[in-house]
Amino acid sequence: MASSLASIDQYDTVLLASGSWNVRAPMIMTTFTERYDLAGITIHPSPPTP
Repeated sequence: MASSLASIDQYDTVLLASGSWNVRAPMIMTTFTERYDLAGITIHPSPPTP
């Protein structure tokens, strides 16, 4: 990621959305979910594309 947030503790809800890349989410989404502690945060993933 070009620039990171110091913390996402101020957020109650996170929307994870992107296009599909070869039927998988892009690696940047994996990097994001590994980098931040999402415990207690509501996650709304984008629906899969047909």
